[in-house]
Amino acid sequence: MLLLLMMQLEAAERVWNPAGNNVKVSSAENWVGGQSPQAGDDLVIANETASNVVWDIEFAVGDVYLNKANLTLSKTMYVDSLVASNGTMTLNSSVTAKNITLGGTGTVTMKTSPITVAEDFMIGGTVKVTHSGPSQFLTSLVEINVGGNLKVASGASINVDNVGRGATSYKDAYFRGWIEGTSTGTGGGGAYGGMGTGCLSIMRPYGNIYSPRDYGQRSVSINNTISYGGGIVVICAEGRVVVDGTISSCGKYNGCPAGSGGSIDITAGKFSGSGKVDASGGNSGKDSNSYPGSGGRIAIKLTEPDATFDDFSGTIMAYGGSRSNNSLIAGSGTVFLKTGDEAMNEGTLIVEGKSTKAGYTVLGGDVVGLEFGTLIVTNASLRLEQNAHLKVAGDFLNYGRVEALSGSTVEFVGTSIANIVGDTAFKTLVCRQPGKNLQIKDSALLAVDELCYFSGDRLSRITLASQ
Repeated sequence: MLLLLMMQLEAAERVWNPAGNNVKVSSAENWVGGQSPQAGDDLVIANETASNVVWDIEFAVGDVYLNKANLTLSKTMYVDSLVASNGTMTLNSSVTAKNITLGGTGTVTMKTSPITVAEDFMIGGTVKVTHSGPSQFLTSLVEINVGGNLKVASGASINVDNVGRGATSYKDAYFRGWIEGTSTGTGGGGAYGGMGTGCLSIMRPYGNIYSPRDYGQRSVSINNTISYGGGIVVICAEGRVVVDGTISSCGKYNGCPAGSGGSIDITAGKFSGSGKVDASGGNSGKDSNSYPGSGGRIAIKLTEPDATFDDFSGTIMAYGGSRSNNSLIAGSGTVFLKTGDEAMNEGTLIVEGKSTKAGYTVLGGDVVGLEFGTLIVTNASLRLEQNAHLKVAGDFLNYGRVEALSGSTVEFVGTSIANIVGDTAFKTLVCRQPGKNLQIKDSALLAVDELCYFSGDRLSRITLASQ
């Protein structure tokens, strides 16, 4: 009798066989044998043609296999392993699983709830993971938490292009960076990581360089046609993140001024791959009313000791968009990279773009993040806002254009050797670290307009030398 009871309690395999228009997982009539799923059951939802399925159970089941299913979550999904291919998933609630494998074709659309995977998450085939939008408020994002490894295979993507800020008016309180009382002119490209263009060239860039969690900004147009900015991707993986495909949060051009890039924030034990991580602003047409959008923000922070970016051979970029004839280029966004052995204020800030004639990338003002191990400006324009106090522990590499506004300060900190490259005009230049060695490379010309203050001690002097 006890053996019979134990057999009855064992998990079963339930096979989907929908009856009519009722497509709820909880309905017994939709399963072979007329038995609705029970806790721990394995579920097979495989169809010859695309079939709608509503997940309306909130107890934990075993393995779930989906093929050609258009799944909508109305309740939280708790599963052991999820394998899905050739369909769509609309996640109105969260997903918690031991392992997830997505393959074939299809789209996963997230809203406010995360995907949490205890072990590994594989995004393969040509699957696209995105979030709903655009939105006026910060209501949707791609948030993925993985206890093991996350892989975005070649051909697959996490793509939140053009689903960012959707403020109903350029004067809306949620239209970040707007300066009250300014004219819309003939339109403008969105600003976020850098300066926008057109009437939005006066907008203040905003956001957090270390941990970007803002939408990219929409554009302004005289005919009310809108291009939206990039959305938000937040990934936290205890193991390795492998990007052989694409993670993108780009602004787009919808026949009017373009939106800015959005936010990509990745924390991982290790990082590798040969794909692309992209938060660039939208390009635009070549006519005088076409305005490109600025770049967004990318931060990739590694946590395992000795972890570096040497195993990644792909591209990480947050370029400002440009007119098709390159006559106007928006400001670049920011790329922040931190290795496993570095503290947050020891990471590298990269500002890279298409031209030093582009709009500025801004440090200070409404932008959070002013302490770095290394600063690299390449083919782009960087501006220190009034009263901004930038601290750099290592190299200051200016292969572009750097402008410092009145009251701004660049201070070299820490004990490591600091290489200074490129002609740069500072307002205030400070070093208070005894024993600091500042090496001016390639006969770079440094100018200080307001104050130059070095303070070492007799036994450990500060060295400033040209090499």
